[in-house]
Amino acid sequence: MYCIHCGHELPNNANFCSNCGKQVNVTYSFATQEFSEPIKETPKPEPPTQKETTVNSLPEEDLNDDGTNLWVLEVLDPETGYYNFGFQDEDENVIIEPKYFEVKEFQNGLAPVMINCLWGYINPKGEELIPLQYEDAGQFFNGLAPVKKDGLYGYINTKGEIVIPFSFTMAQEFNNGFAAIAKDKKYGFIDLTGQIIIPLEYEDAQNFNEGLAPVCQGGHWGYVDMNGKNVIPYKYDACILFSEGLAGVMKNGKWGYVNEHNEEVIPFKYNFVFGYIDGVSPVDLDGEVLFIDKEGNYVTE
Repeated sequence: MYCIHCGHELPNNANFCSNCGKQVNVTYSFATQEFSEPIKETPKPEPPTQKETTVNSLPEEDLNDDGTNLWVLEVLDPETGYYNFGFQDEDENVIIEPKYFEVKEFQNGLAPVMINCLWGYINPKGEELIPLQYEDAGQFFNGLAPVKKDGLYGYINTKGEIVIPFSFTMAQEFNNGFAAIAKDKKYGFIDLTGQIIIPLEYEDAQNFNEGLAPVCQGGHWGYVDMNGKNVIPYKYDACILFSEGLAGVMKNGKWGYVNEHNEEVIPFKYNFVFGYIDGVSPVDLDGEVLFIDKEGNYVTE
C-alpha cells in the first residue's frame, strides 16, 4: 500500500508512514485497486491454516541477499486475537516465522522487526543481526537507518554502529543523501555525516525526491531544492513528494498536480491523489477510485 500524504510504498500493516512520519488513515493498495478506511473493529477471522504457519526453507540460490524476494506476512494468533508478522516468498511459502508484533520490508538486506515495543533488524534468513533494543526503527537507505532510543533519534549503519548521534526528536530515512530531521519542533535536513545542510527553520518537512522536498512555513506548504532555495511558493494546504515530474498538492480542500515550475498540470478537483508509477496515478473523485495519466486523462488499464 502507499502513504496518502507522500506516496511512499508501505507494508500492509503500517500505521505510520516511514517516509513522512504521518499517520496512515486512508491508504491505497495497487494490488487490490481499492482504498481502505481506518482500521475498525471486526469479527475475529478464522484461525490460520497449517499452510500459513509452516515455515519453509528456500534453497540458498533462491534466497536473495537483500530480501527483495520476501513479502510481509500476517497471521492471526487465535489465542490473543492479534496478528503476528513474518515474511513469505512470492509463492506464499512462509520463510520467516510470523512471531513479530510489527515488521517493515527489507532494504539493504535488513528488515526492522518489533516485539514488545522494541525494534531490531533481521536478515533474509531470519537471523537477528541488530538486537531488539530501539523504541522505533526505520528502513536502511543509503546505508543508514533512523532509530529511536531514550526518546531521541539517531542513525545506525548495517552493522548496528551509531553513525549519527541520538539528538533529533524526529528523523526520516535518507533519500538522495538527505534526510529530514527535527529538533525543538523545527525541521531541516542533514547529510550522511549528520551535518545540517538545510537549516532547521520549517514547521514540517518531508524527504527529497527528484531534487525537491515539501516543507511547511506559516501553515502552508511549498517546495525547496537541495540548496534550500524555495522554488515553489508556500501556498498549498498539503502536498506529497514529486514522482515522474509531478507532485500532488492541495488547495481549498481539493487536490491537483503541479510540475517543478509550479505550473498547474492537472486541475484541483480530487479528494485524494497519489504519486505516479509508470505514468499512472490513482485518484479519488467524489469517492470513486479512478486512474489518470500525466495529462489528467482517465485510463482503464
